Amino acid sequence: MIIFALHRRKAILMDASAITALAALLGAATGGLTSLLATWLSQRRQIHAQLLGQDLVRRQELYRDFIEDASRCYVHALQHDEPDVPAWSACTQS
Repeated sequence: MIIFALHRRKAILMDASAITALAALLGAATGGLTSLLATWLSQRRQIHAQLLGQDLVRRQELYRDFIEDASRCYVHALQHDEPDVPAWSACTQS
């Protein structure tokens, strides 16, 4: 038997097998929590990467639409010498 702590002038005795069992339970709990934390962090990082990818695709589509509209307006400006306000507004609203 091992003296574990003094409590109000009385020694609390613990059996060595109880200490071993307690250490095993604490080790298993620590390992489980570590695994849970690692899984949570991994999932969080994957979701973040997915959101960044979706944002990149959205920006690429927006930029593509802008380039197409700007090109259409530029071609219209090259083909016509006079300013055409309705055609210009159509280019900007597309």
